[in-house]
Amino acid sequence: MRPSSETGTGATRKEGLYEPLKLSDQVLNHLDVAPAAVGQPDETHHVYVVQLQREVLCRKKYAKANPEYSGSGLCLYVGLTGLSPSDRLENHKSDYKASKWVRDYGTRLLPPLYHSLNRMSWDTANHVEERLADLLRAKGHAVWQK
Repeated sequence: MRPSSETGTGATRKEGLYEPLKLSDQVLNHLDVAPAAVGQPDETHHVYVVQLQREVLCRKKYAKANPEYSGSGLCLYVGLTGLSPSDRLENHKSDYKASKWVRDYGTRLLPPLYHSLNRMSWDTANHVEERLADLLRAKGHAVWQK
């Protein structure tokens, strides 16, 4: 089984292919969310980002969802869950309520891209999931999010 650690520190980050997401005013504006809506310890939902193998680009549906991808960024999956991100990744990998993208191509979680956002209400998580995917695409990554 592939690693499901939320603290993975692979070469990808060191090579500068992604930067940690800091909750700056600019990021919050892009996500269109109030600072008080994220990072709420009493809420139960999380967004998460999984790095996918580049081979996922050979799948027409994934490639078609990322027509502007230049090939220089990462291949990612953005999701939301009521579980911890590590538990949700484990479910994907064990084919329980799995996305085929994560099940077949997922390598690891990328906590620096989402950790500062969690926890939030379901409504906020649903909104942030979509906006986070847009933000990551704008930064040059290929992203699957539904």
